[in-house]
Amino acid sequence: MPKEFELLIYDEVGSESFKEYLDPKYFYVLDTRIEKLNLFIFLKSIIKKNFKWNSQSYIHEYIKEINPKIIISAIDNNLNYWMLKNYFKDIKIIFIQNGIRDRIFDIFDKLDERHYKKFKIDKMFVFNRPIGKVYSKYINGDIIPIGSINNNKIPISNTDDGSIIYISQWTKYIPETYPQGYKHFVDFHYSEEYLFKLVSKFSSENNLKLKVLGRSFNEEEEKFFKKINNNFIFLKRDEKSRNTSYKRINESKFVVTTDSTLGYEALSRGKKTAIISCRGKFLNMDILKFGWPYNFDDYGPFWTNINDESYFFKIMNYLQNVSDKEWSETVSNVIENIMLYDYNNKILKNNFKKLNLKTKF
Repeated sequence: MPKEFELLIYDEVGSESFKEYLDPKYFYVLDTRIEKLNLFIFLKSIIKKNFKWNSQSYIHEYIKEINPKIIISAIDNNLNYWMLKNYFKDIKIIFIQNGIRDRIFDIFDKLDERHYKKFKIDKMFVFNRPIGKVYSKYINGDIIPIGSINNNKIPISNTDDGSIIYISQWTKYIPETYPQGYKHFVDFHYSEEYLFKLVSKFSSENNLKLKVLGRSFNEEEEKFFKKINNNFIFLKRDEKSRNTSYKRINESKFVVTTDSTLGYEALSRGKKTAIISCRGKFLNMDILKFGWPYNFDDYGPFWTNINDESYFFKIMNYLQNVSDKEWSETVSNVIENIMLYDYNNKILKNNFKKLNLKTKF
């Protein structure tokens, strides 16, 4: 039988980003992927449901046994989590945004007008106010912009090794991930091929060292880029620490990405970053735009939503020539609608204190 805890962490995934702030004596991590079953909870949930068992009945029974005052999670795009308040009205439910959200293959792709204000989350810690407004269409609760919790842990550095880092968003083909079929997978990744060719050309013409920051641990990812250009350094993802990615971003001169969370995080850190959000054009989907859900123009000083080669080089030349002061002023005009930067997560920590969570600080 599980013991009672004041705080329940719903799902291990993403919890490493905030567990370090909490006293482990006072929280329990619930495995919602159910890779291992608690036999006592399993049997109890079966009996209560008259043998009409499902995973949610198991999870709900587990929560009852833990009897927490607060549930917190980093899986902010999970409808089952959004619905917990329907079953546990006296428990405070909290989530922390864990990645860029959009309207394709993500939570907002599954929702429409029928879901407006249907859910309840007591506190939602999000990247920015515009995305908070989108959550608020469907969820009642407090919106608190904090930026990216992981990005906020790493101090800003002004080091510059003269390199361009291209942030890969390559993924291995898995049929379950691409229900539209293999062709859609190829089309989805064409923007990677298109943009990496341009980045390779710019780095070669300007004698800049080119690096590719890998997304996966798969050797196929490096082979994908080597088919386009063999003259680059491939930086494998650090399996043990995501902080390594931020440090590599800190070391670079420029960052280039299509629409990765890490690219927006780099921008919030003041790193000179080009965001070429052209994936939507290749997929004929006019929704994967820079800074969504805020309505930015298609062309900006360091971004574009159009697959326009000449404008890409215009952006890169701007990054090369803009002064640090002018760059700071340019970014400050847009960053609050994209990604806050709150070093050491002061906003989150203050809210943890207000919630009377047992913390390490």
